[in-house]
Amino acid sequence: MTLSAVLFSCSSGKEYDLKYRPVANTRYAFSNVTTMHMDQKMMGQAMKMDQEMIYDGTYDVGAMSSDSSFEVTLIYTRVRTTQNMMAPTAKVTKFDSDVRDTLTEAEDQAMYNEILNQPMKMKISKEGRVLEFSGMYDAVKKALASSEGDSKMAEEMAGQFTDDNMKGTMEYMFRIYPDGKVNANDSWEIEQKYEAGYPMKIQSKYLLEGEKDGRIILANTGTISTNKGGKGLSSMLATMIDLSGDQTGTIELDLKTGLPLVNSTKMNITGEMNMMGAKFPISMSTTSKVTLTPMK
Repeated sequence: MTLSAVLFSCSSGKEYDLKYRPVANTRYAFSNVTTMHMDQKMMGQAMKMDQEMIYDGTYDVGAMSSDSSFEVTLIYTRVRTTQNMMAPTAKVTKFDSDVRDTLTEAEDQAMYNEILNQPMKMKISKEGRVLEFSGMYDAVKKALASSEGDSKMAEEMAGQFTDDNMKGTMEYMFRIYPDGKVNANDSWEIEQKYEAGYPMKIQSKYLLEGEKDGRIILANTGTISTNKGGKGLSSMLATMIDLSGDQTGTIELDLKTGLPLVNSTKMNITGEMNMMGAKFPISMSTTSKVTLTPMK
């Protein structure tokens, strides 16, 4: 018997009202593990890179507001990265915020040091929309200014981490809920935008596979394209980049609170970058796993 068959046998006919409704004043351990492989060719030269990024921290849910939204504070307490540049020259760069003698690029270390223990405040609605976000932009701008020595350039480079852009990026993790009640085997679609990095628009489709061990299991598929509607630096990047791709994944929602306790996603993206009239191909594959674990 398949997993889906097991799930359906346990939950067939049961109706679910999936919403973001955590218990007020609770804390979770947060972890985001992302790996990426990128191939790019520029000026006839191949560039190949593997990268792993691990962000650990705390996710604190505050009191529920009168509009049924929640104040949430996300704090990164540890950052670990490994970057393996295979071409045009071989180079391995590592960073661990808990191991200060690790060698890394100065600008990377400045960036991580600024965002560590920096509270990022969010206001999240019951639909999973991030209504407010603050805390990242100033930290990134400060880090870039210290490494670049040019506050105006730092401000422009930090543009992809503005509060508006980060709201959309965070919504990618939390805006996953249907408009109404659903049953096993029901599906719904949500358009999401990812701005911190390449500007992407993701048309996600969620399928409720069923219930298991107090969790709702969702299957996630989607198509990826360039987001042409961004602002600032993201808008500029969108004029230079043409992307397409797909994603697949699985999300485990807590049955009582609707919190995404596990969100695993794979993306495959191809495209090209246009610079000075020339076109350079890009190929990326990424995997990510975001987890929330209750803390006492």
